[in-house]
Amino acid sequence: IRAALYLLLFALWGYSLDCRIIQTQALHCMRLTAALMLVWLVLRTLKYEVVTDITVARYIWYLYYLPMLFIPLFGVYIALSLGKSEKYSLTGRVVALAAIPAILFSLVITNDLHQQVFRFLMEPPYSDENYHYGKIFFVIQLWIIVCLAAMEVILVFKSRIPGRKQFWLPIIPGILLLGWNICNILRVPFILSIAGVMTAVCCLLI
Repeated sequence: IRAALYLLLFALWGYSLDCRIIQTQALHCMRLTAALMLVWLVLRTLKYEVVTDITVARYIWYLYYLPMLFIPLFGVYIALSLGKSEKYSLTGRVVALAAIPAILFSLVITNDLHQQVFRFLMEPPYSDENYHYGKIFFVIQLWIIVCLAAMEVILVFKSRIPGRKQFWLPIIPGILLLGWNICNILRVPFILSIAGVMTAVCCLLI
């Protein structure tokens, strides 16, 4: 029931975008963001509610990084598109940034070959319950942080509403997401109690 509610809420949010957003480029990126959120939630449901094989569960976990890497970039694209004409389209250099998450995702999905994203502490079959973070994992985190920070800065500078309250409104979810991510990496126990569903927390804050 909980998984169905998550999917319904984000599907309705995605549908509402078609009713509210008229800037073509921003709408396209928001649709992709909503679709990736739904994919992320479906993957999470499969991993914890359906799949029992360790290897399949591990690759579903790797697939989490498809939305995790591309949603922050789409956030930057959306921020750049806001306030532009309806026919505005992103330039080639900005679009080329998509190569970075594509390369990082390819490294995640092939982690079993090099273990530079996650380093497992046992022999195959590997389990996502017993591992350390590799160097590329921190590169991924840096990419996510840079994209989200760039999105926040662009949104603030494009805002036409003066005042501190409005200035901080888009910043607060970003700070909460960063704090949650740090606690999750450090595996702080209380995070699991109050906000343990990573997919739902990240999608909500984004």
